[in-house]
Amino acid sequence: MTATVTPITKPKRALRWPEVHTRTGISKSAWERGQRDGIFPAPFKLGPPPTRAVGWLESDIDALIERLAAQREA
Repeated sequence: MTATVTPITKPKRALRWPEVHTRTGISKSAWERGQRDGIFPAPFKLGPPPTRAVGWLESDIDALIERLAAQREA
């Protein structure tokens, strides 16, 4: 009998700014500049209006870190 391997998928998770900053080390002003330039992902609203709370998908931040690391190695 052959065992079937099921890939484990990571659940989607929203990160708030403090965790994004901790993971990337990028300052808020540099992050906002990078968003305007299309380098960094934009946040999304975490609730219906009038909420001001925003977050970033953990997968987007992970992909950004991987992309920046790959550029450094190239």
